[in-house]
Amino acid sequence: MTQDKAEAAKWFGKIVEQAEQGNADAQCVLGRRYFLGIGVAVNETDAIKWCCKAAEQGLVEAQDYLAHMDIDAGEDLPRNDAKAIKWWHKAAEQGDHNTQFQIGRMFEKRGRRVTKYEIEASKWFLMAAERGHADSQYKLGWMYQFGRGVTKDESKAVEWHRKAAEQEHAWAQCELGWIYEAGSCGMVEDETKAAKWFRKIMEQAERENADAQSALGGMYLAGCVVVASDWNEAVKWCRKAAEQGDVHAQSTLGSLYNGVDEAEAMKWWHKAAEQGDMSAQETLGNKYYSGLSVAKDYAEAFKWYRKAVEQGDTFLLTQYSLGRMYELGQGTEKDIAEAIKWYYKAAFQEHRSTI
Repeated sequence: MTQDKAEAAKWFGKIVEQAEQGNADAQCVLGRRYFLGIGVAVNETDAIKWCCKAAEQGLVEAQDYLAHMDIDAGEDLPRNDAKAIKWWHKAAEQGDHNTQFQIGRMFEKRGRRVTKYEIEASKWFLMAAERGHADSQYKLGWMYQFGRGVTKDESKAVEWHRKAAEQEHAWAQCELGWIYEAGSCGMVEDETKAAKWFRKIMEQAERENADAQSALGGMYLAGCVVVASDWNEAVKWCRKAAEQGDVHAQSTLGSLYNGVDEAEAMKWWHKAAEQGDMSAQETLGNKYYSGLSVAKDYAEAFKWYRKAVEQGDTFLLTQYSLGRMYELGQGTEKDIAEAIKWYYKAAFQEHRSTI
């Protein structure tokens, strides 16, 4: 054993010793090491065991980590949203605004067009927003702007967008720019104010802020008071953000390349889908199912449709397509009960959209 390996083994032993003595921080560290395979073979069962011990002592970091393990489960551990919410609830009850935001996001994803979930999402975003959490302030602004989960209130929308924008939240700055440029949300059209917020995004983008780069790509795509519409510039800035792992930019790049360079489009949709982007997952399912711009592959289509529906309320077509695949045994074994379940979900969603 080399000196470095001996030193690493010694420190790992100390972590185990402290964890066994009930030290919550050590238990969390040990759980993460088992989950990621740092200095030890990957063992998801032991990862959960040690993180649970720390979480049960009230360690917010462990509670949050357990929730993410349930959401980002591997092959051996099925995704479990209920358990994730349980752990985030425990952290949120201690006033942790990051976990309050995560709960809001969970309900938001589940609640695409389901009012009761959107209302629940807005409650959690408000808790975190009032504690100064910029992402939650932006989300709340958007909900007030479009009346999702809350009564539509354009003045409150602008108020929350401004709170987030003043914390250099790029998407909130972008939204304020569009609001002032269009004179929407009860604001007087004001190109000077619009330009002020758009330029803040440009400054952040030059400082390698991925959200700002993604937002700037959108500005170039649409054109605004400070930049003319330019597809090449839109691609350039979205690529900068996408290469930093920004999932929104990756999905946008897929759409930008669609019909222009199908290989590039599929590459970026795959990257976004692998990070859990529901829209990209649905797009891949549609592409592989139809054989448009890619070889038809029912197994791949089924895989991506399943990943999308496991996140929450997907589009009607996704649910219908999944039902059809179960009915015909396309990409999976034929299962009429499952087919009926997904046809029912699609039919219920179609009915819900009319009321």
